[in-house]
This record gives sequence, C-alpha cells and structure tokens, in this order.
Amino acid sequence: MIPLPSCSRVLVAACLSLCLALIASCTSVTPIPPQGPHDATEPFLSVPKPPDIVHVQMLPPPPDDQSVWVDGQWQWSGRHWKWQEGQWVQPQKKAHYAQPDFVLTPEADYQRVISQEGAESWVLRGYRAKLQFRPGRWYSTSDRAPAGSASPLER
Repeated sequence: MIPLPSCSRVLVAACLSLCLALIASCTSVTPIPPQGPHDATEPFLSVPKPPDIVHVQMLPPPPDDQSVWVDGQWQWSGRHWKWQEGQWVQPQKKAHYAQPDFVLTPEADYQRVISQEGAESWVLRGYRAKLQFRPGRWYSTSDRAPAGSASPLER
C-alpha cells in the first residue's frame, strides 16, 4: 500500500464523509400502513391466469403527515385483470392492511375407469395447478373482521 501524505488522507476522509452524507440524504422512507395477514376464513378467488407485471408508479408527495402509501395492485374483474393505481390514504384506526395474496394449489386429476367385469376405479392422470387470489384489504385489529377501505386522499 502506498503511504499518502497527511493532507491527502484528510482530503480522502473529507470526500468519503461528503459522499456518505449525500447518499444518506437521498434515501427516504415511504410511510406504509400497519401490515398484517388476511383473515384465515377470507375466501380466495379462483383465477384462470396470473396478472401482468407490476406497473411502475412515481409517488406524488404525501398530502399530510398522517397519510400512508398503499401500493397499486391488480384486481380481478371476473373476466380480466385491471390495474388499480397506488394512492395515499388516511389509515384506519385499529386496523392493518393485508397485501394481495396469490396461492398456487395443486389439484389431482383423476379419470374414472370401469373394468370389463364392471368394477369401478379411479386412475390418477396427473396434477394441474389452481391459481387463487385474495385482493389487498383492511382488517380490524380487534376482531380481525374486514374493515372496509381507507379513505383515499386527493393529490
């Protein structure tokens, strides 16, 4: 290692400090609502295909200090996926937000077979995957019941 003159060491240390300060000032934390799970009894929707990729959205500045950001998400309309933009909302008191949830469940595919003697049996033909979805929603933290939606805030 090449020894640096003392003034160069000071200059390197000052540059490193400045770089670290700039990096720290560029980071920010987006306030999000309290997170939690879906209620275990909340049913899934069976959907035929996954949605497209997530949309990228530039966050507008928050309207006030109490608002939280809920990310955009795909919603199933019964026929196709529709993108719902993210938004600043006023969080509900004593409630948490459960993110959208996808589950891929294997389902066995059986075929009924009747032998020449008339005996019935079932033969496993294979498996297929069943895609299920629960949209993001608010739940009361006291009784875990669905809590409706948070109030969106105007930009």
